[in-house]
Amino acid sequence: MSVLRSVKNETKRFHTFVANRVSVIRDSSTSSLWQFVDGSTNPGDLASRPLSAETLLSSKQWLMGPEFLWRPEADWPQNPVSFGNIPVEDHEMKSD
Repeated sequence: MSVLRSVKNETKRFHTFVANRVSVIRDSSTSSLWQFVDGSTNPGDLASRPLSAETLLSSKQWLMGPEFLWRPEADWPQNPVSFGNIPVEDHEMKSD
């Protein structure tokens, strides 16, 4: 969710590292193409869980991606209505 907030943000400025990454994303795509994938279906989240390498490598989700990607886009989960605001205390934000 925090990445989506950053990519879709039009008003706040980021420190150099995050600003450069957001710039690469925006230069190569549009924010409307980015979708929220909850933790239970996001294969990237598997790597941050206490799984053995064997379990990870035998995971269909890890190898093939979330099942919804194999269905028509109209059947994909919908983005939340709002991504919320970037928290004021976010350390990646430049102060005004």
